[in-house]
Amino acid sequence: MIRTATGRPSRARTRAGVARVIDRARDRIDMDPMRTVLATRCRLYGLTEAEARLPEAGYPLGRLMLAGFITREQHDAALAWLKARNAWLKAIDGRALYREHAPEAPSDLSFEEFCAEAIARWARVSGEIESAARTNGLAPAAVVRALEALMVRGEDPAPGMAGRVGRMLVAVVGQFNASSASR
Repeated sequence: MIRTATGRPSRARTRAGVARVIDRARDRIDMDPMRTVLATRCRLYGLTEAEARLPEAGYPLGRLMLAGFITREQHDAALAWLKARNAWLKAIDGRALYREHAPEAPSDLSFEEFCAEAIARWARVSGEIESAARTNGLAPAAVVRALEALMVRGEDPAPGMAGRVGRMLVAVVGQFNASSASR
């Protein structure tokens, strides 16, 4: 069945009418999908076309960085926090399942060493973020909730919260700069 541009069944009865409907459908199919994505990013997030083409425009933390609410250092620290969190989650799940399903050991560590290191690092990270949040006058639970919403669930911060997210990421930056210097 031939359909119109709106998706309804075509009522065209002549060859010219059917050809016109087919041409319109072909034009819609040939449309560049990236152009649609870029136009949507520009419209929804107020980005220029050049900014919308950057990979950072594809996720909330990157858009905060492009808008100038956070620095590249804060962006990288938040990604390091996510990596540490994922390693910790793998370690606590892996401990229970290790005897049945032995996953391959990451890099040159055995799985037990990886788990011990990931759990110890997460304890250090959590403690440092908690103390840094208190020094900056923030509730530690709010910092963790904001990071999880932004990094894990991919939610954009609520209006007026972008500046607070930047302040929260100061706590994360301090911890990851200290840990990367000590490694």
